[in-house]
Amino acid sequence: MMTKKLTPVKITHAIITAVIIIVYFIFGNITSLEDLKIPDINQSSIVYVLIPVASFFMSKLLYKTQIKNISKTLKLEEKIPHYLKATIIRLS
Repeated sequence: MMTKKLTPVKITHAIITAVIIIVYFIFGNITSLEDLKIPDINQSSIVYVLIPVASFFMSKLLYKTQIKNISKTLKLEEKIPHYLKATIIRLS
């Protein structure tokens, strides 16, 4: 019963892992440490840095908000869908 409730998180995790592996194989032509250098950030490229940073903190904030809204009086089986929803929000 419990494994059926955790299936969406398992599927989401598997998809994220598969996409990372596929992107690595397609774009990951890393032949030396020179490829890992961080490029200089100027005013025109700062937006491309701020978007992922903002989304990371926003997902953490939304996750914490979802978790706080879960009633402590609910049984474990009733809490799981709320945790699943919060986890999917955090991962996306």
